[in-house]
Amino acid sequence: MSAVGSDSLSPATAGWSALAGLQAGIVAGVAALGWFMGVSALAGRGAWETPLSLAAAFYRSSALPYWSWRSFLAGSAVYLVASGLTGACYGLLASRINARRRSVLFGILAGLLMYYGWHVLLRLPERHDFFDGAGALSGHLLFGALLGSMHGPFRRSLLRELRTVDSAAHSGAKENSSL
Repeated sequence: MSAVGSDSLSPATAGWSALAGLQAGIVAGVAALGWFMGVSALAGRGAWETPLSLAAAFYRSSALPYWSWRSFLAGSAVYLVASGLTGACYGLLASRINARRRSVLFGILAGLLMYYGWHVLLRLPERHDFFDGAGALSGHLLFGALLGSMHGPFRRSLLRELRTVDSAAHSGAKENSSL
């Protein structure tokens, strides 16, 4: 199968691919966040450790109390926003990839870039055990694989809806012009 299909996106509809990437990024981010929480719970550190660590790293410990629902929600929101932005960037860059294997591999690459981005941006010296574990890397690989596998179906669904709305608008305009 060709990497560039006949229904490749024009620059005018590249935003639809970014929107599909945003959707896939959020869904994959929820799955990865669930993975991180499960790995933390199995390691005996508590399922809430990942969102709390992200809140502490992003907001710098003094802004939010470490053990609160507000911190839990803030850390989860930080991860979901980053997942959505990663997905939107993926959607723009992968808009012409139609081969499923290439899409998944490109998604895994996006997950690895996100993993190393977290290392660079949010590294906490006192919490090196959280970022260095195999659970964090495997969660980002899961995120990338899901991102790559879901972007195509979301994009096709959005384009199908766009074509339906466009054809309905054109048929309505033709009916009005005959009056």
